Amino acid sequence: MKALKDKVQSIFKADVEQTVRHFCHSAGLSTGSQHVRLIGSAGKTIISRDIDLAVSTNVYNSETIHGRLVDFLGKDLCVLNRGTKIGSYATPIVGAFPPGKVQVDIMYVGNLDWAEFIYYSPGDESKYRGSVRAVLLGAVAASICDVSRDFFSYDNSELIARAGWTIDPNVGMKRIFQIRFNKIHDSGYVKQMKNITPEELQELYPHNTFDHQQYVISDPRRVTELLFGWGTIPNHIDTTEKIIELIKKRHTVAWHENFLFTTSEHIFR
Repeated sequence: MKALKDKVQSIFKADVEQTVRHFCHSAGLSTGSQHVRLIGSAGKTIISRDIDLAVSTNVYNSETIHGRLVDFLGKDLCVLNRGTKIGSYATPIVGAFPPGKVQVDIMYVGNLDWAEFIYYSPGDESKYRGSVRAVLLGAVAASICDVSRDFFSYDNSELIARAGWTIDPNVGMKRIFQIRFNKIHDSGYVKQMKNITPEELQELYPHNTFDHQQYVISDPRRVTELLFGWGTIPNHIDTTEKIIELIKKRHTVAWHENFLFTTSEHIFR
């Protein structure tokens, strides 16, 4: 959060646990429950730029938590983005000398298991950040093409329409229906694809068939199987390096046969 950039510093691994406990106590968050979870790289690397917490919207109200932290830290050290449902706070580092503050980001989510999975960071176990892992998983999801359910349309090599999968950090892996419209004052297509309903996509492509169901899968185990095949578990994709190795296996005939079996018999049962 740029608004807090000049007010915070990095935090050492040894100070993370105490700082999180003190911050949560001030915010009225229970660190001993399953409704508040530490995600990201903090506590896994020697030094971290910030601390990320996932907080359940089924238990906690973002406005209430924000109000408590404004009272505790002061308005200038608190930012709540109501659009993204992320609160950012410059909180004192417990044990730091000289004294300093670290940024704590609270992500308000409906499914903590999904948030913990998609925002997972392996820390020092990988040379890549957790955000790289998340982007790579999204790319794998977008590449899935089951001819009985999905649909892709190209103009030369440019994708202009699709009914397929995407990774939504907020809810899970879901079906998405998109179109890229023609430019109004120029040739070619606009850069961004626009989300539309399956019915609208079908009207534009009446001779193509695809699944109209708007699936949302938020179980990390099922998402992992859909991406990489039956028997794959979340621990198999907890680093970017592991994902790259699994992607290489996708090019084998055996992988494709296993993938189609997984999709048909296990994901949509």
